[in-house]
Amino acid sequence: MTRIQPSPISCAGEARAASSRPGGAAVFVLTRQARSALCGRFGLEDSQLDRALGLLGAARVEDPDAPDGPIEADAAELLARLDEGRLPWFVHACPRWRRDMLRRFPKLAGYFSPARPAPCAARVAVVGCEAQKAALARDGWAEAWTVREAALRLMQGGVRAVRSAPCMPCGPGWLERVVMRAVRLAGGEELSAPPRFAPERGFSGVKTARFSLLGREVQAARVCGAAQMERLLRTFEPHALPWQVIEVLVCAGGCDRG
Repeated sequence: MTRIQPSPISCAGEARAASSRPGGAAVFVLTRQARSALCGRFGLEDSQLDRALGLLGAARVEDPDAPDGPIEADAAELLARLDEGRLPWFVHACPRWRRDMLRRFPKLAGYFSPARPAPCAARVAVVGCEAQKAALARDGWAEAWTVREAALRLMQGGVRAVRSAPCMPCGPGWLERVVMRAVRLAGGEELSAPPRFAPERGFSGVKTARFSLLGREVQAARVCGAAQMERLLRTFEPHALPWQVIEVLVCAGGCDRG
């Protein structure tokens, strides 16, 4: 296990200064995927990573599963859409892809979630790509870093990277966690395991799952790749898609939110 080694020289102070606020004054928000990538890069456990982020000004570190976080916001959105029949619903992480889709397919406007309100100014987000970083800057976040930028700042702060270290397991995907939170919010019996996705016959790059919520059976799909999602949209009208909830993994291999 690699030990955290805060440098006694000025690089640790420079790393703190790079966050543009006094040390210990910021709340860092990391998704499980971002946390997994950083833990794997440095060979650290969760608690060790949290202490290392203190070098960069983190008073505490949160994830999207925190109460009132984005997992809960998406779960509430899912319940509202099921109750009102506003389906299908597209779950995604890439604001650039959403903007492109709405420009080319204006009729999809009602099938995406509305923009989230800006968080408090003391928060720093660690996200998967430059598109998400730019979107958070427009939404009023005090600061956002990509995983790569966070890793560089940690190295400047004296934390040693581990070569060829695998990413730590990050647990269920985004949509599975949204469904499990929605079941709890609806007051139903908690799921013993998250919905299990399996390849859908006849649809390349698509995995599907079924779950019960608000007394109805819901069919969900996970589409791998923006090109495959575009092919589906050109084949079906949005209301004619065979699934009620569609999670789109825009980037190859998934993304920070999927």
